[in-house]
Amino acid sequence: KFTIPTEIRKVLVSERDNASTLRQFVNENCTLAPDDSSVETKLFYTRYSLWTKENGQKPSSKNSVGRELTRLNVKSKVINFAGDSVRKYFGIALKE
Repeated sequence: KFTIPTEIRKVLVSERDNASTLRQFVNENCTLAPDDSSVETKLFYTRYSLWTKENGQKPSSKNSVGRELTRLNVKSKVINFAGDSVRKYFGIALKE
């Protein structure tokens, strides 16, 4: 059985993170936090899309963003508030 050495694994994870525009955005603009932190999915995607365009990159689709955030242990839930339904990501906050 072949095992990847720890140092090589760290380099691979770092390279993967650098290749992902979403992970770059999260590293620079967000705080991964306990479930009490949240942001509306629409606001998150708008900020992410603007950031990618400002950095000369193309944003991932909304579905891809949701899947990638799930890998980072961010959960998506629909919240009913004053008769309106709003989808939010929990476990992440945008830095001001």
